[in-house]
Amino acid sequence: TEAKAARQKFIEKFDQDGDGKLSEDERAEAKKSHRQGKMKKMALKRFDKDGDGVLSETEKAEAEKARQEMLAKYDADGDGKLSKEERQEIRKAHRQQMLTKRFDKDGDGVLSDEEKAKAEEVRQKMIAEFDKDGDGKLSRDERMEVRKSRGKHHRRRNQGNEGMPGNPREQI
Repeated sequence: TEAKAARQKFIEKFDQDGDGKLSEDERAEAKKSHRQGKMKKMALKRFDKDGDGVLSETEKAEAEKARQEMLAKYDADGDGKLSKEERQEIRKAHRQQMLTKRFDKDGDGVLSDEEKAKAEEVRQKMIAEFDKDGDGKLSRDERMEVRKSRGKHHRRRNQGNEGMPGNPREQI
């Protein structure tokens, strides 16, 4: 199948010792490479103002400034890198920003009890729809299904339906 072929190609790319399997070190390198690729795509999407698919010197400087600002804010241990825990803090802050943007109806920048209740109601509806194993939370695969269906839900939201919250696992 197509998935098997993609998996085999992936293993071949990172299998340094040629044993057909990925060791812990090879797996770590694969994750690092994947993360760097995602970061490059995100940087292009955010900073490539002229849309040419390449960051100009000005765009690179803007990206570096944003990176330094992020490090200043989230690099708790001051080592100049973002650890797994520090990246989790960034995701948590981003989720909170998305929830506030979505549910802060009075525009004060803080979710009131009523706004939190609405966010929780929407989250529970989403869990009811996508939690296939019934454990009360969304697994990685279930969250992927949410992402796949988002276009459909966003169209509905624009027609008055409340749609989806920013992150299904965010505790409100």
